[in-house]
Amino acid sequence: MSMRDDLARNGENLTPVAEDHRVRVARERRDRMRKRLLTAVVESFSRPQRSGPPTVDDIVEAAGVVRGTFYKYFASIDEAIDAAGQELFSDMDSSSAQLLEESGDGLARLTTGIELFLLRVIIDPFWSAFIARADYLGRETALRRAVAIDLSRADVEGRISIENVSAASTLVVGALTHAIHDLTHGVDDQRAYIEALTVLILRGLGVQADEAKAVMRDRAIFIRGLAPDRITWWRDPWR
Repeated sequence: MSMRDDLARNGENLTPVAEDHRVRVARERRDRMRKRLLTAVVESFSRPQRSGPPTVDDIVEAAGVVRGTFYKYFASIDEAIDAAGQELFSDMDSSSAQLLEESGDGLARLTTGIELFLLRVIIDPFWSAFIARADYLGRETALRRAVAIDLSRADVEGRISIENVSAASTLVVGALTHAIHDLTHGVDDQRAYIEALTVLILRGLGVQADEAKAVMRDRAIFIRGLAPDRITWWRDPWR
């Protein structure tokens, strides 16, 4: 085989590698731009606005891009909000998933999730500001689906008594939605508020008062004992 043939063969072998590199670089560039836009969405919704929610112009200005770039990635503001919310909640889900899996039965898991959510509101104002201003909990979200699963499980296990899972989910998610406003706009004793709200939610689901208080306290101890080693966003809010 001639040297010319060797070079041709080597060129053929290198072409896929070069193409793979270009594809990878292009994908990484798209991922960076998408993340940049999502960050701008969260920042735009987290900043106080003079009137109404932010517009596409607000978001592209925050990201430092043109409108056309936004529409290459998202068809609308709502689609961008959903994507940003999924990113934020996937972070919460991934970092707390193991803790929730170890929580126990349906009622314990539900209570752990409620308390974790409320604690995140205090620990991460940036996160909670987006959730509140974008009305993210008013959408069909992974959080609402997880709540429904835990409610169904707790009902089957006889720990709560509900007739309609969807209505019970609205009770839980609605309480959490309003709690964001209370906790971020001035509650004298945030710890007492979280404990009381958790108990009231459980009472609304048919749990007896003494049991509701016991479950709330048990889950609070459980979270503070394991969260420092399991949850990336955790810091103890009571220290």
